[in-house]
Amino acid sequence: MTIVDKVLGKDEKNTKKENKTKKEDKAKKEKKTKKEDKAKKEKNIKKEDKAKKEKNTKKKSVASKEKSKPKTQKNKKKKAALKNLSFRNIAHRVLVKPVITEKATQLQAKGVYSFYVYPKANKIEIKKAIKEVFNVMPEKVRTIKVPGKSVRYGRQMGRTKKRKKALVFLKQGDKIELTSKK
Repeated sequence: MTIVDKVLGKDEKNTKKENKTKKEDKAKKEKKTKKEDKAKKEKNIKKEDKAKKEKNTKKKSVASKEKSKPKTQKNKKKKAALKNLSFRNIAHRVLVKPVITEKATQLQAKGVYSFYVYPKANKIEIKKAIKEVFNVMPEKVRTIKVPGKSVRYGRQMGRTKKRKKALVFLKQGDKIELTSKK
């Protein structure tokens, strides 16, 4: 107890009681603020959830409206442009390169030419590509999937990539010039 307290006539008991009440008041205020903060957070979370639900329902309703609408003119124009697209742009992608081996050159004498082709190309696309590039209509096309071979690179084992080969049968008298003459 300080001299000032004695002069003012305060007892030790009174000061202790005041200190306790101050501490209790602070604790009560802190609890209230914590409860209020929690309540505010919960309200914000609920509002955010509602907003998300509203957005999702709006998106669904917009998507359902778009599905019910007839095709727009833009879509029609795009489809028309795709139909008019020339196969010439794709022909050189379908035909990768000619196969030049001893067996392939022997087959060329019989009118059968072999090419490595794009792995996802079908016989019809290969036939169209041959017509576009070499101006020769093939009689028939046969395709072969060539598996990759096992190869060693030093200590490492690896594989070459798998390829697709096409055998193009031409009519008698038709020829494809694969090498340019100088």
